[in-house]
Amino acid sequence: MAMNTLERTLQCLREGSNEIFVDPALTPNAVRPLQRMLDFTQAARLRQAGNA
Repeated sequence: MAMNTLERTLQCLREGSNEIFVDPALTPNAVRPLQRMLDFTQAARLRQAGNA
């Protein structure tokens, strides 16, 4: 798996390249790990803000 860089991210946003299509039947299972990552990040930020 290639590493994401700011340059590659910007290129994808500008060009709309590397779009990922997920079969609608798989969407509920595909969203779960993404939501867990977002929840983890949010919780870490809240803990960090509490320690500021």
